[in-house]
Amino acid sequence: MNDFEFNIFHHVKRNSKLEDIVEYHGIKLKREKEYSKGTCPFCKKEGDTFTVSRKKEVFYCFGCHEGGDVITFQAKLKEITQVEAAYELKEIWFELIQKDPGDKQSLEIAKFEVKETIEKLCGLLDMIE
Repeated sequence: MNDFEFNIFHHVKRNSKLEDIVEYHGIKLKREKEYSKGTCPFCKKEGDTFTVSRKKEVFYCFGCHEGGDVITFQAKLKEITQVEAAYELKEIWFELIQKDPGDKQSLEIAKFEVKETIEKLCGLLDMIE
């Protein structure tokens, strides 16, 4: 994994809430004390086998035993690589941020990180040329 991919993974994991991403994909969750539960999108078993830990930002299904973080969830759901999932999640995150303009701090962080990412990309392109 190169530095650019690491930065994308770090950004996505730090800023994306797994519960929000799961619900973005239309999966209904029932909130409990520390966990949210619902039907697993992978095995579709009846009942609340799919759990999301808000504190740890991980998911696990007691039916099919799939589990992981927000990037793993997106990759498995869309059947894509984790790098592709990270890029998709960044786009989803921007979409969710724009829907909630009251979260100005997150928007400013996003602008800064996009600028930083573009600068790194330009540096990589200069090295290639």
